Amino acid sequence: MVNENVTHFMREFLIAIIAVIIVIMLLLPLRVAAVAATAIPMTIATTIALMHTFGIELHQVSLISLIVVLGMVVDDAIVVTDNYVDLLDKGVSRWTAAWRNASDLVVPILTATLTIIASFMPMIILKGAIGEFVHDLPITVSLALTSSFIVAMVLTPILCLFFIKKGIHPHPENGNGGDAEKKESKKSFGLDLLQKVYNKTIDWGADHKTLVIVCSMLFIVFAVLLFKFGIRQRFMPYAERNQFIVELWMPTGTKLETTQCATAKIENEIKDDKRLVSYATFTGTSAPRVYYSFSPEFPVTNYSQILINTLDIKSTETFAHDLSKKIDALVPEGMAQVRLMQQGQPLIAPVEVRISGDNIQKLREIGEQVKAILKSKPGSYLVHDDFHEDFYGVNIKLKENAARLGFTTSSVSQIVYTGFKGYAVSSMYEGDKSVDIVLRMDSVKRESLQDLENIYVESPVTGASIPLRQIAEISPDWQTGRIKHRNGVRSLSILSETKDNVLPSELLDEIRPEIARLNLPVGYSIEYGGEYANQNEVMAPMFIALFISLVLIFLILLFQFKTLKEVFIIILTIPLSLLGAVFGLYVTGNYFGLTAFMGIVSLSGIVVRNAIILIDHTNELIRDHGMDIRTAAIESGKRRLRPVFLTAMAAAVGVFPMILSGSSLWSPMASVIAFGVTWSMIVALLTVSVLYIVIVKPKDVIKKNKYDDKNKGKTSGRPPIMAVIAILILLSPALTAQETSRRFTLDQIQEMAVQNNRSLKIKQMQIKEKEQKIKEDKVMLFPSVNVGSSYMYSESLPKLTVGKGAFGEVPMQYILDDGSIQNVTVSLPNENTTYEMGKHNMFNTGVNVSKTDLAISKEEQRKTTMQIKQAAEKLYYGLLILEKQK
Repeated sequence: MVNENVTHFMREFLIAIIAVIIVIMLLLPLRVAAVAATAIPMTIATTIALMHTFGIELHQVSLISLIVVLGMVVDDAIVVTDNYVDLLDKGVSRWTAAWRNASDLVVPILTATLTIIASFMPMIILKGAIGEFVHDLPITVSLALTSSFIVAMVLTPILCLFFIKKGIHPHPENGNGGDAEKKESKKSFGLDLLQKVYNKTIDWGADHKTLVIVCSMLFIVFAVLLFKFGIRQRFMPYAERNQFIVELWMPTGTKLETTQCATAKIENEIKDDKRLVSYATFTGTSAPRVYYSFSPEFPVTNYSQILINTLDIKSTETFAHDLSKKIDALVPEGMAQVRLMQQGQPLIAPVEVRISGDNIQKLREIGEQVKAILKSKPGSYLVHDDFHEDFYGVNIKLKENAARLGFTTSSVSQIVYTGFKGYAVSSMYEGDKSVDIVLRMDSVKRESLQDLENIYVESPVTGASIPLRQIAEISPDWQTGRIKHRNGVRSLSILSETKDNVLPSELLDEIRPEIARLNLPVGYSIEYGGEYANQNEVMAPMFIALFISLVLIFLILLFQFKTLKEVFIIILTIPLSLLGAVFGLYVTGNYFGLTAFMGIVSLSGIVVRNAIILIDHTNELIRDHGMDIRTAAIESGKRRLRPVFLTAMAAAVGVFPMILSGSSLWSPMASVIAFGVTWSMIVALLTVSVLYIVIVKPKDVIKKNKYDDKNKGKTSGRPPIMAVIAILILLSPALTAQETSRRFTLDQIQEMAVQNNRSLKIKQMQIKEKEQKIKEDKVMLFPSVNVGSSYMYSESLPKLTVGKGAFGEVPMQYILDDGSIQNVTVSLPNENTTYEMGKHNMFNTGVNVSKTDLAISKEEQRKTTMQIKQAAEKLYYGLLILEKQK
């Protein structure tokens, strides 16, 4: 399956490379397109080498990262090549054009590259399962963009010098003015018509500035409305795997054998299906962690799980859909559920309503109201709670005389549990599996309620064995199946699946107003879990990442342009691009979720590239050619149409195979980037130029030129140096991540698990407590001196005489040989007894009990240590499997 996934993404990657190259070839002359396209294999090869250096393997996320960045890595080379051709068209010699084509653009290109890196890199702050999943994406993108900048600055000028000998429209003074060149200069390369249309549009826009700006603002409003009413939201889709699971919950208290028989009915239904490759059944427990978001259940006798492997992803969807229609009829006595693997954080159910409070009965009453609300909605399915069904049990309530005999609730419950359920006194191994050796009564003595009543318990005070019915009231009663706590408070969760074509967010929006109208008692509260809680947990860091991206982009732009007005114009292209992003989701029918939001975060850095190139060239025309603001803004747009259009098309076409793949996880992100970049191109070429004419004033230009002239000698080399430093700063999380990423052996994992396990630390403290208790009990063997007003010392203290009946009398029943019952009264003690301190067993009992407790604690510590090591070993191999499947 791993090879199949990698092959699938490699195929999409190759398609994307070919698509980008074809677009460049169609829009540029062959020799120019070939030089620009050469940057793709060089950049990708450099990136893969750097990925190996940083320990990033080729897996689903890293390959997706390369596909996303594919259209961007050629942008720098396109801009540099286009500048070289333009210099040739102006009559500049090839050698001069070769060194000027990169040096003239090093600052704007580096600034644009840094803004894209700044938009991706903050995603590394994400934690948990989501952070683990997307961790390599920002690092891979940053490495690829850094590589593309180096290739564009070093390799592309050299290729231009050797392979491009004339411009697209050769200058007559070049000496190449023959008929062939004139004919080629008239040849349309696909951009001539676009250039003519744009020239008329930008001239019209400069004459109708207010209308252009108002329309641009309305586009933002329209994007918000389209998002609210036209886009459906799903935080994380189902995993695209050839695997799904079937879970079966039988009534609480069901024996393991009964659960196994019910599971066999499901096995008989699936085993002959042609879409089935294999399956594994787990009765009483669940499968190990086969996927990063898979959450195993705790072992219980009324639970089973079937892990099903299918032919392919499509077979998984159809097989699961067909089986879900039949499964209720297969096991009507239990609750069976077909579940697809989920992306993101582990989920109990997509819709979860959590009710917190103290009283179980009140929780159930509120829970029934919530259930009724959920069941009334047509989109709900399999509504249930996590307390499960009540089961028929026994209440044991101690009588008053039990305390006089030394019985406590915990001691009686431990005796009853040991006799009927059993207590693990030791363990043995079958291979590498630990099996407990359990001590309990014979089965014939634990069959009925009478057996429980007749069980004999030994009094800690007298040492006599007494039937349980003499010291406790025993009555059958219904017990709560399972009680869950959240943050130390009892919490009942009402869970619901959703039917086809109904999203969890839509069902939650329907029930929340009705649940809000419930009258809750004081001390009770309702909150929402499921997909809603996971979304809130992850989206908060995502918004922080977006904020960090915007701050970094702002600082980079401010350092480059040094005026707030120009920075404001560039930053404004980010909200202006939202219409394209939202429209992309609407057209492709994708949901808005985590990856779509990641696309918007990354889009914030991509869209400013075009505005940076335009405004930088506008400033150049004003500063070096003496143009006025209006003329410079219009001419800059006309001149930069070709590189802006080509870079936007390359970025959009690069992710287009991801859209066509229909991936529920990555297609939304590709839709946002493709349509967002395309729309931002239109915004940049029209709105940015108009905004520059309106916002920038002549006095701003004069002030900036004076500042540039004053600091020309001081800062001429600073921007590139500072930009390189900025790259290192942005890449520092990746370096840190690489340095802190270590591989551990199984022994090291087990050792760390033992050292950091909280339960084991508690056991160790309990052992120290027992050891101290033994010392205290030994001290109690000796006479104690009580300093006070009533101080008295007696030499006869080492001996103590307890008279008959000093502790009272206890009514008891004895069964005679003929089967009759005789009522008697027993004195405590039943005779006069003299105890000698330090010799009689009564005084040594405390020490012996403490020593026994110490031995039990040490055995429990040993058992806990072994369990921790086994769990660490299971997790270790699970992570190895997950790493191979990623």
